[in-house]
Amino acid sequence: MELTFEKPVEIAQLMVRETYNPGAVVRITAVTDTGTEIPIWQGEDPGLGKPLSDSLFAATAGVTTGRVRVHLDTKKVPGWNEVDAVQLIGRDGSRQWAKSAKASSSYGGAQGGGLPASDVFSGDTLLGQ
Repeated sequence: MELTFEKPVEIAQLMVRETYNPGAVVRITAVTDTGTEIPIWQGEDPGLGKPLSDSLFAATAGVTTGRVRVHLDTKKVPGWNEVDAVQLIGRDGSRQWAKSAKASSSYGGAQGGGLPASDVFSGDTLLGQ
């Protein structure tokens, strides 16, 4: 999923709130204005095996951006994986929740029970494509 934040900052951490079947986060990248991805974290999701997780992912120093991608390995955890929010924590101490998000897939979209993968969200509001 790709998340956009209000203000670009040097990233210290990202907090990912996983509310159903946590543990599928495998990689986080910063996205530049040209669309290039810069790896900032890769490894084992600290939420794996927990019923609910507000996991902190420490970022590689020296990366400033207002857009990140959270990569999930959805086969790693049985069932669907639900991420409710992502917070960017800057090295300056600032904290900001994602202002918009888009995903490459969405549970139930093809079956008629969910949202199309291209839908974009801002807070609780569906913005459309």
